[in-house]
Amino acid sequence: MSDIALQADDFVNKAFRLAGNAHEMGANELIIWGGDFEADLLPVFLEAWDNAPHFSWAMIEEVSRFHVEETTTPGQILPEQPYLVERLRCFGPTGDLDIRRDGDRCYWHFIGETNAGWDALDLAQFNMGDFWQDAGPLLKFREISQSYFQWLRGKPEQRVKHDWVAKDVPEKRFNYLQQKQYLDNGRIAFVRYLDFTEEAANE
Repeated sequence: MSDIALQADDFVNKAFRLAGNAHEMGANELIIWGGDFEADLLPVFLEAWDNAPHFSWAMIEEVSRFHVEETTTPGQILPEQPYLVERLRCFGPTGDLDIRRDGDRCYWHFIGETNAGWDALDLAQFNMGDFWQDAGPLLKFREISQSYFQWLRGKPEQRVKHDWVAKDVPEKRFNYLQQKQYLDNGRIAFVRYLDFTEEAANE
């Protein structure tokens, strides 16, 4: 068997092992919300999250720029010209908020832990829908942890560029992007970002 075939076999076996050992997550453990609003309301929408449990990082994609910043509240990282924002993702250990602009509307979804205080947020004016109301309380996902290597300095495979991050943040802090993946019958249904770390998560 070739090296490539062996690597593929290892990858498949690892995926089955992770899924088999994963614990189940459902409505009692996960908040899954989503909705939409007029793009002009983006600053108001972000302000609604300022009293929520703290985030750690924000990824901001503007019309001609992408950057990553440390943040505790989404409102802190909104550019002076909000209409330039195409996508915004704020995340931390207990929640992941993803916002995407499409024309004059913004579409958002959020995945968070139920015991982290997110349910205190008032998001009714942003057309909030609750995933579990449609999916039903019996649905369960299998949760697995993944870490994705970000840095290969000077190599074609490099995924993160130095100018994406503030100059005073050491590069090594971005070595790995930690995620939680939620599988439905073996397929990824949702992905939650958690943190940038120097080391890979234990598997």
